[in-house]
Amino acid sequence: MNPPGARWAPLLVTLLALAVTALLPSNPRLWALTGSLLSALPHAHATPLPFPVTAGLAALLAALAWHARGARAAALVMVAPLLALPAWAAGWLLPAVTLSLAALVGAFAAELQHWWLTAQLAHTDPLTGIGNRVAFTRALERRWAGRVEQPLGLIVVDYDGFRALNAREGRAAGDAALRALSAQLRTLKRPRDEVFRWDADRFALLLSGADERAVTHVTARVKDALGGQVLRVSVGGATTTPQMRAPGELVDRAARRHQRDKSIGSAF
Repeated sequence: MNPPGARWAPLLVTLLALAVTALLPSNPRLWALTGSLLSALPHAHATPLPFPVTAGLAALLAALAWHARGARAAALVMVAPLLALPAWAAGWLLPAVTLSLAALVGAFAAELQHWWLTAQLAHTDPLTGIGNRVAFTRALERRWAGRVEQPLGLIVVDYDGFRALNAREGRAAGDAALRALSAQLRTLKRPRDEVFRWDADRFALLLSGADERAVTHVTARVKDALGGQVLRVSVGGATTTPQMRAPGELVDRAARRHQRDKSIGSAF
């Protein structure tokens, strides 16, 4: 005879499956497996599966999840039966229902991982691994409200003659130069500062709690550290002022100072 409350388990699991499907993009392979398991749930007069059978099927399900999306989903699928032990003792779940829960957990973990990676890629530059322009814009907007107590600094950095390098030595050489510049900027920034790839060969350092003196100091550090490179590096920075009303004003001021430094360099 089934434990009390077991007949409610298929309904709850089905509702959970529908909720997860609505919230996240579905993986057809895992959801097809989930559907098959749901259709095989024991009914009111069915005999519950023995625990060894449940454990074996859960292991098989873990292998399928591993093949479909990786170790994280498989690990959660394996953990699901262990988490269900107290529920079995209380009479809320049958072993067979646990298989469906395992499938749901695996599918949910796989889709959550996929969603997280997609969200990360949307804000990460794939070449350098730092934030892209979208990430820069969001970081600037997020910190803008506290600019009175914590002034914001922005330093713009790029290579002079980067296009010529690409044309002369190929894109691989250009990519290597960008990765090298990104790595150097990350070592030069302060702990609370952030580095972004703002454009093709242009990078932005967003400084927290940086007045004009701090921006000048960091700008000088960057120029000194990068001064010995084959390609000249242009650097220009600015800080927020009480008169600024929008983030674009800080960006414009930093861009003008960067362009001024580039013009000075091209004169030599």
